[in-house]
Amino acid sequence: MRKVDRLKKLHAPIDDKYKKIDTTVNGDAERLAEMHKEVERRLHPLRIDRSTVIYVPAEKCNEGYRRKWMKKAGMEKYIVVV
Repeated sequence: MRKVDRLKKLHAPIDDKYKKIDTTVNGDAERLAEMHKEVERRLHPLRIDRSTVIYVPAEKCNEGYRRKWMKKAGMEKYIVVV
């Protein structure tokens, strides 16, 4: 592949589905932020390891779900039984 072809591929226009959403066109940014805060109010932090925290509903905020999530993420060798 020639250098010109590689540069054309690198600088190709971005497809519409990968572009950022413009909140000025699609709605009020403050209202969208408030709606997202309502969703987050129902979630609780669950610490997976020292650098990973996920937000889950209250019923999933337990050690069993933490282990299940770690297995799914391929982190089963790091599961510590206390």
